[in-house]
Amino acid sequence: MHWGLITRNPVPLADPPPLRVVQASRRRSMQTWTPAELCEFLAATEDHELYSMWFFASTTGVRRSELLGQRVPGLDLDAATATVRHTLTPQARGATDLPTTRSPNAQPTAFGRPDSVARANPFQDLDILAVTRPDHSPVSHAP
Repeated sequence: MHWGLITRNPVPLADPPPLRVVQASRRRSMQTWTPAELCEFLAATEDHELYSMWFFASTTGVRRSELLGQRVPGLDLDAATATVRHTLTPQARGATDLPTTRSPNAQPTAFGRPDSVARANPFQDLDILAVTRPDHSPVSHAP
């Protein structure tokens, strides 16, 4: 209203959501681990093939689709930063798509580097997924 685009406040005319929608939303609220629980999980999975993925996810806060679509050129291991430019989304019959993320000017996200990650990145020039299964196939998007 203060920009002069409308003359009346529409908020009083809006209906609140039904109570059942509000209650369902509260039941689905996100549950997160405590820092101690996260540390315990990371310590217990340090030898797992997906440890790097879990470590990266827990130190950056990237979305699942951004995590699975992270490309190697977007990782700077010396600076411990990642620039997320792709997402990996589920498609029909298990196929995947790698669209560009919402901003072509994505800023690097800092992440803690586990001791097990080498500083030199021999794959820096390869446009490949950073997180894959041992056979180089994408990790499933399913929870």
